[in-house]
Amino acid sequence: MREKLINFVGWSRQRTVTESSQGVYFILDQMLYPNLLSELSAQPVATFDYLLEGTDFTSLAGTGPIWLTAQWGSALANWCLELCQYRHAGIVITATDGERALNHARWLLKVNDGSGGQSWVTYYQPALWAAMAGTTAPQAMPSLLGPWSAVYASSPNYISGLAPGWMNWQTDIPSTMPAANYFTLSPHTEPAYLTLRWVYWIDEQHIALHEPDVERLPLLIDNLNLLRQHQIYESAHLLNLADVLVSESLATQPAAMTILLSADETLCKVKQLQALNKVPASRRMEAHGTD
Repeated sequence: MREKLINFVGWSRQRTVTESSQGVYFILDQMLYPNLLSELSAQPVATFDYLLEGTDFTSLAGTGPIWLTAQWGSALANWCLELCQYRHAGIVITATDGERALNHARWLLKVNDGSGGQSWVTYYQPALWAAMAGTTAPQAMPSLLGPWSAVYASSPNYISGLAPGWMNWQTDIPSTMPAANYFTLSPHTEPAYLTLRWVYWIDEQHIALHEPDVERLPLLIDNLNLLRQHQIYESAHLLNLADVLVSESLATQPAAMTILLSADETLCKVKQLQALNKVPASRRMEAHGTD
């Protein structure tokens, strides 16, 4: 986990998306920003395609991501950029051929996942795109980018010590060769994503988590992963444990581990951990020793 995190923290960022003579396209996801279509209806000249149409996932098209075309500098483009940067609602793509770019976006939805089969991959999440692009071998990048000249994903905005702005992956020679049946994920993509999705969640909940800086991320992510292993993963439950998450390592607290390893229901575990956190550390050890 720490290696993936160190790499991500060290990546270069830029303050703005670089405008070019090429077209600019956005993949925006209704799951990441539920008000997307209602707010989009108020935007001038908004043309879009449902990304999942014509794919194996057509039945989900109406509630899934959209592919939106905009003009550089327009009110629509600026609105989309704000959604991507501050709501992490999707990614930005530049390409010379919009039709080929959209076809590639649809092709990339289904990938070889390393199990011997294929999976739907929501690569338009900034955390997942960063994990995929950051773990793809150089020789496989032409397949990942295809006809896209550049992809921009927003960095977390509020974690002190982690530069905000945009990460980008680009090529001077977009691929013109026919793609293989499916893109193949690197075996390192999933572990990287498991770390980066927590980074973005922590950023989103930075106030509730007492505005952690980048030095606190390893502790927070270790605690979040441990809670998830014990079926505590819903945001509401995790936020109820905000003080627990930021205090100290749960794995080193015998009393906390006793709670997590119990057969109690999730809500009961959450309440017990909350109560435990109010007990001084010395008394927690005494209580554990008398069991």
